[in-house]
Amino acid sequence: MPQLRETRQLSVPIQEAFDYTADFANIEKWDPSVTKSAKTSNGDVGFGSAFDLMVKLGTRETPMTYTITEFDSPNRVV
Repeated sequence: MPQLRETRQLSVPIQEAFDYTADFANIEKWDPSVTKSAKTSNGDVGFGSAFDLMVKLGTRETPMTYTITEFDSPNRVV
C-alpha cells in the first residue's frame, strides 16, 4: 500500500493542521490531482468516515472512495 510521509513547518497549532488534512473533504484544496471531494458519512471526522473523490488520472477523472481505517488525532490518519 502506498504511503505518504512529509515534514512541514507549521504556523498553526498541530491539532488545527491535523483536523484540516484529516477531513478529506478539504483534499481538493491541497492535492492538485483531486477535482472534487465530499464527506459521505455522518458525524465527526474519525474512524470509519468516508469521502467521495474525483481524481485526475492522466486525461481522465476517476471516482474514488476514501474511508478512514485508523484515526489517532493529532498523530495519524489512514
